[in-house]
Amino acid sequence: MSKLHTVVVTSEKSANLRLCGFGGGGRLGGSIQHTQYDLKPLPQLPEVTIVAVAVGQDHTLALSEGGEVYSWGLNRFSQLGYVIEKEPGKESFGRKDEPIQSVPRKVQGGLKKEFVVGVAASKSASACWTRMELFTWGTNGGQLGRIGVIMWST
Repeated sequence: MSKLHTVVVTSEKSANLRLCGFGGGGRLGGSIQHTQYDLKPLPQLPEVTIVAVAVGQDHTLALSEGGEVYSWGLNRFSQLGYVIEKEPGKESFGRKDEPIQSVPRKVQGGLKKEFVVGVAASKSASACWTRMELFTWGTNGGQLGRIGVIMWST
């Protein structure tokens, strides 16, 4: 649960995420931009079983049974774990045209061959871990345990 949206993992074998809250910025997946008062399914991961979620103010991380991390929402702080491509012909995102990933996308980069066992999210950063390693990305205000800004791309 975050300030603007809630994500619940159900006991169903697959397609087991339910979301509600303010849909702006891709928080609820898909093209939902309005407020969704009832918990409704996330249809974009139909064959995946989610075992854990972490929600930041404007983004969500979901951990699959297979140890894969999916993310979606606003990527203003590079907290999704990948670069969102700009529209062809645009050199940058405008004020109203924020970097948004509206459907779940697998985080790869340094996680390609890893089996992730946990996820965490804040407003401007994300983290996940295996049994032996910790991975962090996003804007670092000291919470990532590193100096500077960490930005992943795939």
